[in-house]
Amino acid sequence: TLYFVGDLINTSGLQVTATYIDGSTRAIPASALEISFDSSTAGDEIPVVVSYEGKETSFNVRVDEGLSFPYHDDFSDAALFQNNWAQYGGGSSGWLLEDGMCKTASSSAPGQKLELIGGLTVSDFMLETDIAYLGGGGVDAGVIFRAADVTDRGDGYRGYYAYLANGAVGLGRCDNAWDSAFKKEVAANVKFGDVYRMKIACRGNNIKIYLDGELMLDVNDSKFSSGSVGFRAHYALAAYDNFVVSNDPDYVDTTVYKNLLQK
Repeated sequence: TLYFVGDLINTSGLQVTATYIDGSTRAIPASALEISFDSSTAGDEIPVVVSYEGKETSFNVRVDEGLSFPYHDDFSDAALFQNNWAQYGGGSSGWLLEDGMCKTASSSAPGQKLELIGGLTVSDFMLETDIAYLGGGGVDAGVIFRAADVTDRGDGYRGYYAYLANGAVGLGRCDNAWDSAFKKEVAANVKFGDVYRMKIACRGNNIKIYLDGELMLDVNDSKFSSGSVGFRAHYALAAYDNFVVSNDPDYVDTTVYKNLLQK
């Protein structure tokens, strides 16, 4: 398990066995243990102390500084890309950096995802990114947010999905299965090959989605309150660039970017 400053201990997979004086053993459930873990500072050997009925043992974990808000990425640094983003789905090709942008390598994968890691989770936030279809006859591509339990399966995550489809902007919701009853879509002049600036602003239960500065969707929903952010492409060859996320929904990004297709 990868830990960042401020994280709580993850007891999933933790196995503790008590050995008694008569030589018998018993597996102790995590709920019966007392666990001490201080993740307030980073370090390579941060102790985790596990106690049970007056006996204790310990092991060390690594705690990294993690990322901080506002987080920017223009996808020009391959090392940062490898460290800060986790890939799900897409097979062996997955996601790649090419021509200064982040791209899906294939349009044949259902719901392949790229999750920003590094200890950043959002509740109230502002996110912006360039996004474009580059061909492949894609179904949709966009941004996941307030996400958790992300897996390789196309609908294997819990959270929201703001997306572009051919001729539409939409908001979806997934709880390890696509919630077709929740889906919100509005018509928009979205075309293959064009570049769009998507902005998502969340405050409490309110979700606003903008395209090139125009408010497209204004939705209230309380299903998911916090989680990670990332990208998702459903049978789509898509590209992303000039990404920023802040834990302030009123954050104004003053960075001057190049259009991703002008690089």
